[in-house]
Amino acid sequence: MSSKRSVKRSQASRDSQEIKAAARLLDPAFVRDLRAKAISYLVGADKDKAPSTKARFPKRVTEDPLFQAICYLRRRFEAEQKVAKEFPELLNDIPGPEEPEPAKLLAETFTNAVRRGDIGRLNDIVKLCGLHETKIFRPPKERQSDPRRWHYYAGIVAWRFLNEAIVPTKKQVKEAALRERAIVELPVCNPGWKPKEVRIDTPGDARRYYEAHAARPARS
Repeated sequence: MSSKRSVKRSQASRDSQEIKAAARLLDPAFVRDLRAKAISYLVGADKDKAPSTKARFPKRVTEDPLFQAICYLRRRFEAEQKVAKEFPELLNDIPGPEEPEPAKLLAETFTNAVRRGDIGRLNDIVKLCGLHETKIFRPPKERQSDPRRWHYYAGIVAWRFLNEAIVPTKKQVKEAALRERAIVELPVCNPGWKPKEVRIDTPGDARRYYEAHAARPARS
């Protein structure tokens, strides 16, 4: 009897530890931070220098409010253009009011730099726009073959699992990361490969496209 009770207590302890571990992994703050880390590996901003300081950008400059403002404005514009082309009558309904903070921050940063004659800071804005455009939004062909760190693939697929309230095993993360890497790098290895076009045939498709491509900037 004593041995059975000991086994039950041991199992209960393991179950409790697993529940606590799962709760930590599913914590919204942890999930947001995981995505931010993955994106920082994708951008690799610490390889580039900030014109204003001549020092390398922080590795996680992607969490900087200015960078996030650029992301938001670009994503929203592109999504609006897509919806306007396919369903112009829905343009005023689907996007809703634009968040004013990103444009306000960008305008204030630009204006203050102009007033101070801070050319370095103005070039910072241009550099951040360039990083977003070439690393995240629309990489030029010559950059599409740039190797991406394994940390990015593993991090982004783990984030997708956790964002769906699923705690994956290490095996699931590894397999998903390998699939993600193949999807990204196969077109580079096989130039004849063409991605599927996004079809928008109904108002529901348009709404889902907008929600997916005009997400609010991630908050840390």
